[in-house]
This record gives sequence, structure tokens and C-alpha cells, in this order.
Amino acid sequence: MFMRSERLFLRPGWPEERDELFARFGAQAFADARACATAPDGVERFPRFLVTLPSAEGSETIGCLDLVASQRDAEVECWIAPHRRGQGYATEALRAVKPLAALLGHRRLFGRHLLGNPAQGRVLVKAGFRPTGTVQPCRTTGGCTQGYVTTLSPSD
Repeated sequence: MFMRSERLFLRPGWPEERDELFARFGAQAFADARACATAPDGVERFPRFLVTLPSAEGSETIGCLDLVASQRDAEVECWIAPHRRGQGYATEALRAVKPLAALLGHRRLFGRHLLGNPAQGRVLVKAGFRPTGTVQPCRTTGGCTQGYVTTLSPSD
């Protein structure tokens, strides 16, 4: 599945790209994208999308985005490279994936952020999410996460 937004192109990551992406961003970068996930290991995972920035010179990979399915809802996990943060790319990528989640039959889309990183929460709000008021322990960092949700409709 491929998705286009105003400035971004989201596409599946290919297994052959794994080593190059880990060398470029570090394995920790992709682990950070999943640090806030609440879905248990072993749940159905949709293909990871690479967030790319097309240009006349080619297409730069600037991050990744995952959808994690759980029954009728889904959770989204997004990571943008540090040198590309603060430019609205995460917000745009999150907005772009909402129609896909609705098309797949999900009624709600959840997101989380580490309490120590309120900028991630602001990104979720800009993308149309609202705080749920839930705080949960993070599986990987030992910190806590704040939950967000957005309701999806078939017209998203």
C-alpha cells in the first residue's frame, strides 16, 4: 500500500533496506517508534511504512510509521528523523494514514507519547487526536506514556 500526502510519500519498507536504514538512523530510532506501543507482542502488524520526502533529486527516507491492529481499533506509531523534526512531517504522516485505517475497518485510532516528550503529544493533537486521560507504563523505557485517540469515519 502506498499513500501520498501534500509533501510526503508513505510506502512499505522492503527487507533489503533494513541494514541501510539501521546504519543511517540506528536501530534505536526504530525501537523508539515502538516504545510507546501498548499492543502485546504477536498481534497482527501491518507493513511498516517508510515516510519519504520526494524531491527532484530522489526520495529521502525521513521516518517510519506503523499501524498495529487490535480488533476494531488500531494504534499508530510514528518516528521522524531528528534533523527533520519540527517541520510538520509527523503530523502530515499521521493525517495521511487515517483514511487507510478507516478503510481497513478501524473505528478508532490510538496514539501514545512518552510523558517526557510533550512535543509528541502536540503532534498527535495537531493530527486530530485528543487526550484519553490514561497514563500507562512504557514497556521498554520504564517511563510512562499518555494516550490519545481519534474517531475514524469512512470519509476520513
